[in-house]
Amino acid sequence: MLVQRWGVLGGGFGLYGYIPALASNPLLRAIVLAKHHDVINKRPELRQYLPMINFVSTREEILTQSDSLIISVPPLIQKKYLMDTDLKKYKYLILEKPLAAVPIDACSILKRSIELSDSIRIGYSFLNTDWGRELIKKIEKIDSMCEIEITWHFYAHYFGSETPSWKGDHNQGGGPLRFYGIQLIALLGKAHDLDVKYSAIVSDKFLKPYQWQAEFVNSQGAKIRIELNCRSKSEKFQIRSNSRGSLEIFTLRNPFSNETAENGSDKRVGILSQIINSLDVDNQVYYRLYSRINEIWRDIESKTDWNVAT
Repeated sequence: MLVQRWGVLGGGFGLYGYIPALASNPLLRAIVLAKHHDVINKRPELRQYLPMINFVSTREEILTQSDSLIISVPPLIQKKYLMDTDLKKYKYLILEKPLAAVPIDACSILKRSIELSDSIRIGYSFLNTDWGRELIKKIEKIDSMCEIEITWHFYAHYFGSETPSWKGDHNQGGGPLRFYGIQLIALLGKAHDLDVKYSAIVSDKFLKPYQWQAEFVNSQGAKIRIELNCRSKSEKFQIRSNSRGSLEIFTLRNPFSNETAENGSDKRVGILSQIINSLDVDNQVYYRLYSRINEIWRDIESKTDWNVAT
């Protein structure tokens, strides 16, 4: 069988997430910018993958030499690659979340990406966790006697850094709703006839958003509530499900606590491998879901109130 060349645009998660995921298939090779060589070589968990990486000098070489492409960059840069660059058609295309800084651009990027490849996938990793699959089952069959509460508390690293990060900037696709909340919105994409009852973002006095709260109701009257705080002193991920008086509580330290890390890799690598392996599955199932996620996100944004903490 022919070796397939995967271009990887982006350092960071593109290196420590996607390269180990690609390495799980011996027929895949990565094409990466030469400037990342030293970073990979200095990290023991990544150094082992050097033999399967081709290093090139420019991004243009990645774009032209790759059979398939992974774009793991900030949303505004992702938009520039997909909407403002003359790309060839790829066999597979994997994008990171959020697709764009705003929902309307995400819709355009989804359409463009489908045109540019035989198959695309988006890094909505929560969909591939065990707890995520169980939650999807509940969401698909909840009725008026059911309530689901999702609580996610943690401390985002950029709050303790003097260097500004796009991940904390709502206008760049960051913050509790657009960067973190979009993973939960992806799970809601499995629900039918979901109505956004309210959505609110809380920011500090410097207008840095750190909390997102929302409530959704389906056509049967079932409620789903979300409370996400990315500047919390405690770390907790909890799902409370109350159906006809039967209460179930599922608690983790964080959404990936149950994932297994191999050879010192990031705990999300196994999930990324699942996403890569899904590329030969029925595309239309995924494309309908991605469109639904964009619709829910757009509805949430249109109904979101902003509050400044006192």
